Amino acid sequence: MNERIKELMNQAAKQYYADTGEIKPNDMMYIFAELIVRECADFVSETATIETLLGDRLKEHFGVE
Repeated sequence: MNERIKELMNQAAKQYYADTGEIKPNDMMYIFAELIVRECADFVSETATIETLLGDRLKEHFGVE
């Protein structure tokens, strides 16, 4: 598994636990999915103006701010 994906999984677990004080894997998956979408959109946005627009559209499509 990609190291960045492992990092995002750990980040999702920590964020969810900090918010709720417990771990519920199904709810944590929503945070994990949002982190992946944000990571993809930010990656696309780093390269050029048109890609920035695409990154913003990707976040909008998945409801990620």
